[in-house]
Amino acid sequence: MKKLFKTIFVFVTAFLFTNKVKAVQVEINKVDENLNPISGVTIEIDYVDYDGKAQPVETNYIISNNTIKTDISQTTSTTDGSPIILDLPLGTILSITETNANGYKIIPDIMRLVVEENSIRCFDKCNHVISSNNQAFIINHPNVETASMFLRKTDENLENLSGTTLVMKATNDSGNDMLLDDITISNAIRIILSNDKKVITWKTTDNNSKINNLTEGTYYIYETEATEGYQKYQSEECLNSEKYSNECPIAKFTVKDGKITSVNSHELVTWDTSEELLSIKNLKISSQQPNQPDTQNQPEEQSIQQTQPTTTEKKIVENPKTLDGNNTTYIVLGIIALVGIIGLGTKFVKSK
Repeated sequence: MKKLFKTIFVFVTAFLFTNKVKAVQVEINKVDENLNPISGVTIEIDYVDYDGKAQPVETNYIISNNTIKTDISQTTSTTDGSPIILDLPLGTILSITETNANGYKIIPDIMRLVVEENSIRCFDKCNHVISSNNQAFIINHPNVETASMFLRKTDENLENLSGTTLVMKATNDSGNDMLLDDITISNAIRIILSNDKKVITWKTTDNNSKINNLTEGTYYIYETEATEGYQKYQSEECLNSEKYSNECPIAKFTVKDGKITSVNSHELVTWDTSEELLSIKNLKISSQQPNQPDTQNQPEEQSIQQTQPTTTEKKIVENPKTLDGNNTTYIVLGIIALVGIIGLGTKFVKSK
């Protein structure tokens, strides 16, 4: 009997330890564009696998009334501004959908997040999600009037240029960087939104790009890489400036009451109000850079004269007659020696 109990104890202990999955506490927050908590937004959280198929998950979760509930459920929802705190097994995938936004824009995407070691990370449809350790912040923007604009990159003949890398950031009235997660850009490639959602990068195509959902604020556009064969635009006062400095953009404009105003037009940047078109011109790289001498067609003598002479060559140049005098001396001595040899030879023959 003791052996039987011992066997059962060992089996149960092994089963518990080998099948225990570590739980991670994560927090889901609903916030506005300033990362302040908002209420009245309803979200649904479904537990799925990587293919999006529903997966029942046992979880402890705490909602707004601070009650703790244990449930085997596929959906959790909340409508007030308190965060949803979940104790979830490592590797759990959350599929989050908004059903009501209460005056805010509803996020159309189904966002998917995964529970990792002491953290939660968004891996699909993440434009409106900021992750920080075990917290996820889902950003909603107010349902207000926004502006749109077309952007065109051209050469000096006003032909569209593709392959220029542009960067945009924005600040609000207080001078703080704005979130750009709600902005969309069409007719562009390699659109990248930074992890903090404050910088957006894209490459131009042969067509005019369209930038949508511009909310109130001041916007700055920078050129980080020009189309091959063209000069990267940067004003002289900004040549040594810090990257993305607010004082050194290629273009700057303000959005107010859903309209674009205060565009800093100059010789390479123009703004067409009627078409809402911002045009930025690039110039071709000239074959010969300014202030650079053309060394390819210089005569060969010039290159020779620019080389430093050796010590022997210096003596030759400084005392050209010295070498000629030495040569004369050597010739005279050679003649005397030759005459002496001939005389000795003649004397030797006569003596015989």
